[in-house]
Amino acid sequence: MALSSLIRVNRQLFSGPHATAFVPAITLAAFWLGGEVALITAALSAPLMMLLAMQSHKAGKDTTTPLQDATARLTRIQTDCTGSGRKSACFVLAIDGVEHLTNRYGAASMDRILSDMPSRMMSVLRGDDQIFRIADNRFAVALSPSARCDLEMGITLSGRLQGAIEAPYKLDETTLYLNACCGFCLTSKSPEATGASLLDAAQAALAEAIAQGSGTIRAFTEAMKSRQLSRSRIADEVELALEQGQVRAWFQPQVSSDTGAITGFEALARWEHPERGMLPPSDFLPVIEQAGLLPRLAEVMLHEALHALNTWDNTTGDVPKVSINLSQAELADPNLPDRIRWSLERFDVPAERLVIEILENVVAPGISDVVTRNLSALSQMGCLIDLDDFGTGQTSITAIRRLAINRLKIDRSFITHLNEDKEQQRMVEAILTMAERLNLETIAEGVETVGEYSQASLLGCTHIQGYAVSRPLPLEKTGEWMAQYRAKLAKTPQIGRKTG
Repeated sequence: MALSSLIRVNRQLFSGPHATAFVPAITLAAFWLGGEVALITAALSAPLMMLLAMQSHKAGKDTTTPLQDATARLTRIQTDCTGSGRKSACFVLAIDGVEHLTNRYGAASMDRILSDMPSRMMSVLRGDDQIFRIADNRFAVALSPSARCDLEMGITLSGRLQGAIEAPYKLDETTLYLNACCGFCLTSKSPEATGASLLDAAQAALAEAIAQGSGTIRAFTEAMKSRQLSRSRIADEVELALEQGQVRAWFQPQVSSDTGAITGFEALARWEHPERGMLPPSDFLPVIEQAGLLPRLAEVMLHEALHALNTWDNTTGDVPKVSINLSQAELADPNLPDRIRWSLERFDVPAERLVIEILENVVAPGISDVVTRNLSALSQMGCLIDLDDFGTGQTSITAIRRLAINRLKIDRSFITHLNEDKEQQRMVEAILTMAERLNLETIAEGVETVGEYSQASLLGCTHIQGYAVSRPLPLEKTGEWMAQYRAKLAKTPQIGRKTG
């Protein structure tokens, strides 16, 4: 008993920040009572006693994670709902584009923004509902049980939570617009009456929402469970899918902001699975990368893109260019220029009709010599180079000139609410001014609304790409879309660019 009391007293004395105040007094008392030997002993012992007390203090603290806390709370909710007639739900929200925003504004600013999200969301919740930050950009909401909690209420509350997140956020002198996807599961739909099952179901619904695009809401269904299980089999099937032609290119048009004319298409990978239907890129692109199959995917996309140009030349005509995306892994292949040259000759396509899109981080400081040589060789061959997601990385003007970049693709994060936000307009104007001085074309990507389209055009973006023009299309539907688009364009007044 005496030993335990001593340990407890020692913990109380030495475990807090105030503990350092006792050290001079202890050493002075030791010297007064026992001389130099006692002084040395006390000086050496005090730090050790503090360390032991602090470790003991930490061991006695609650070390549960927010994820565990959320699971425990949801378990209690499930228990409260069982047999009581009351209902509840779990919502999980994910903030879109956190990596890009972190690169643009810094980790400290992004953490501050995310730390403010719970208070925003609580403004649309009841006082006894709880929010848990279960990942860097992900929040779980546990509703306290109530008499009414159905699908309609879940969708309505999801929209309110998204609205709270998406309200303009002031960061210093900059206004940010965040987007969030939401997945939720009602307690009545949970596969099992446990908190872990309820949370997993809400996260499965969130995964479906993310796959469908920014701002999407999904409620959990039994079908989602089977689709989640099927994703684990994708890794075993992806190589065969590439060989059998299940992974194909879909094409998203790019148009001139001056005339509205079609200036090209971007080839985007889509997997048409024979059993599961169309799989979203988020399901299979990471698997392809992990399997080391990105070079094989690049071959498939190059073949599909050049085949598409031949098809358009023989049918609808007047498609100047097609773009393909190449990752750093593909650009690091020393044989890349020869393979592309051979493919161009095989399809009898001039090099200037092929656009190579590279991410901004590919040309960041530290780029390998092989990548530099390959990009230079492709440029000398006549291929055009687009710098994708521009504005989210740290590309220097020197790198842009050295690598013969032809066009900057302004990242979607700068285009969102472009017609409403003066700060966004100033940022885009700065990019456009730089591009004009460097004699570079520009393309606004991810343009989703008529307002964003009009504003990007008025500011002087050379090209427009996004849902406001068209969603990606399979090759066999591009001809019909072009005919309808050109017929509509002939009847539509042109939108003038900014002058002066």
